Amino acid sequence: MISNCGSVCREPFIIGIFYGLTKPSSHEFLEEFIAEGKELENHGFVYDEERVLVKISAVVCDAPACSFLKNIKGHGGYSGCGKCVQRGVWLEKVTFPETNAALRTDDSFSRMIDEEHHVGPTPFAELSIGLVTAFPLDYMHLVCLGVMRRLLNFWLKGPLRTRMGSFLMREISERLVSLCPFIPMEFCRKPRHLKYVDRWKATEFRQFLLYTGPVALLGKLPDDMYKNFMLLSVSIAILLKGCPHCSVRYCDYVHGLLVHFVTHFGQIYGQNMITYNVHGLVHLSEDVKLHGTLNNFSCFPFENYLGQLKRLVRSPSLPFEQVIRSISEHNESYKKYRK
Repeated sequence: MISNCGSVCREPFIIGIFYGLTKPSSHEFLEEFIAEGKELENHGFVYDEERVLVKISAVVCDAPACSFLKNIKGHGGYSGCGKCVQRGVWLEKVTFPETNAALRTDDSFSRMIDEEHHVGPTPFAELSIGLVTAFPLDYMHLVCLGVMRRLLNFWLKGPLRTRMGSFLMREISERLVSLCPFIPMEFCRKPRHLKYVDRWKATEFRQFLLYTGPVALLGKLPDDMYKNFMLLSVSIAILLKGCPHCSVRYCDYVHGLLVHFVTHFGQIYGQNMITYNVHGLVHLSEDVKLHGTLNNFSCFPFENYLGQLKRLVRSPSLPFEQVIRSISEHNESYKKYRK
C-alpha cells in the first residue's frame, strides 16, 4: 500500500495484493513494483498536461518485513540493527547495549560492506532510494507494541524486583477506568483495565504512553521506574508534535533523553532486556530529522486500512476474489458519484 503523507496524511491506497500458499522471495514479491518504480522515476506520468516524476521518500514497515524487503539479518540476529553497525551481545538473548555505535550509511549498505548484516542483494537497490535513510523505524511497532507493552509486562508479571502487587495494579486500573468520561471522541478507545493488557491494541498502548499513563502511574510506581517511564513519554510526545519544525528543532535534545532512557532502563530491568526494540529508540530522532514527525512514517494508517480489507473477506472460500470484487464495486460507485 502507498500513502502520501505531507501536511495532510491521505488514506492509503492499494497498488498490489499478493495471495499464495507460501511466502515468495523478496525478488519475486517486488519484481513488478520495482519495474514500475523505475519507470515512474525515469519517465513519471502525465497529469493535467504536466509530467510528474515520482520518488519514494520512505518505506514503512515493521522489523520482520524490513529484513525481508532489504534481504538482511532479522532483528534477533547479532547484526540485526539496520541503523548502526553494533554487533549484538548474547545475554540469554541478543542485546544491543551500546548507544553510540557507528551508523550505517546508504553508501556502505549499497556496497554491502558489513557481510554479517546482509543475506543477499535487495531488489530496492535498483531504485534511487536510500537503503538506510529511506527505511525509518516505525514507532507503532517499536514503541507502542514493543517498549510500552514490555514495560507493562514488567510491572504486571515480570521479575519480583520490578513487579507491582495485584492491589497496586488494581488501583492503577481504577484510575485508568475513572478517566473514561474525560476521553474525547478523537480517541479510538476508552481506557481499559490492566487485566486486559494482553488484548490491548496499539492505539491503547499509545494512549497510555502519552496521555493516561503519566496520570495513572503518578505516586503508584516506584520513583525510579516512573521517571524512566516519563523519559520515554516526553520524548515520544516531542517527536510527535504536529509542527515538523518543532520536532526537528528538539531532535538532539530528545536523542539525549532516549539515550538516557535506554541506559536507565538497563539499570532497572537488566542489561539482558536491552533488545532490538529498546535499542532502536536511540535512532528514532535521526529518522525524525530526515522524515518529519513520527506520524509521517507510522504504520497506524496502514494497519487501520488492513482492518478494512479484512472486513471485506466474508468467508474462507476465494478470499482474494472477494477483496478484489469489493474494491472494484467501491471504485465504480465512486466514479458514478463523481459524475
